[in-house]
Amino acid sequence: MIKISLLSTIDDYDKKLHDFTFRQIKDHPIDRFECHKGVNLISFDWIDVTHPNAEPSQIIIYFSEKDLMFFCENEVTLDVVNSIMEKIDREDDTNEMILYGFFTELIKHDTDNLERLEDEITVLEEEVVLKPQYASSKRIIYYRNITRKLRKYYDQLSIITNSLNDNENELISQDYWRHFEILDHRVDRMVESVRNLREYVTQVREAYQAQIDIEQNNIMKVFTIISGIFLPLTLLVGWYGMNFNMPEFQLKYGYPIVIGISVMIVVVCILFFRKKKWM
Repeated sequence: MIKISLLSTIDDYDKKLHDFTFRQIKDHPIDRFECHKGVNLISFDWIDVTHPNAEPSQIIIYFSEKDLMFFCENEVTLDVVNSIMEKIDREDDTNEMILYGFFTELIKHDTDNLERLEDEITVLEEEVVLKPQYASSKRIIYYRNITRKLRKYYDQLSIITNSLNDNENELISQDYWRHFEILDHRVDRMVESVRNLREYVTQVREAYQAQIDIEQNNIMKVFTIISGIFLPLTLLVGWYGMNFNMPEFQLKYGYPIVIGISVMIVVVCILFFRKKKWM
């Protein structure tokens, strides 16, 4: 029997399935994969990879030789599972092949979506390096959160496919075992891709921080140059600000001379800083 329904309706199947496994589903949080005699229980939090920022929703799968049941947390997930199952030819296939088809369809377009996400991070990296004024720490945090959620999502799928591949209760026949081995390899590649994306975002964040540091250093450099130029002028102000009767005060052109000396000091400082390539 193949059935797709909401998790809230699980009591309707209490008399149809194994009592122990039903108590597990209803009363205890299910691990990612639980192998029992004649029954596999699978649980994972599905994420729409096209909109990874959305909240995940749980899917529980009851898999035995006779029964394959999907219990979905909400209507959105129910529609997704129904859509996937409509693409699978269920007339002649066994439950194991239908389960294989379900996971294959579930991750079918994920590689394209991960490549699109990588392209977005590449654009962000270019902005960080070439146009840091357009980059934003919020966008970097956004992509860090996205890659973190995707890593958790594919890690749980990897646990499930690895456990199916181990086939401890021999629910999967040798004729079809090779299919689950291939599925396991595909999920492992996606796990590796997401880890690489997460490292990529970390590198972009470090590049962004480096650009911020460079900008701050440039600002401090400007203030230091300005301070260096006006430091001699400050000395003049302090010198002539003393309450003494200086001879220069009696000169007819004393004031213009001080102005000229101040301008000359500024020009000399600017030429000196340029020669040292400090500005």
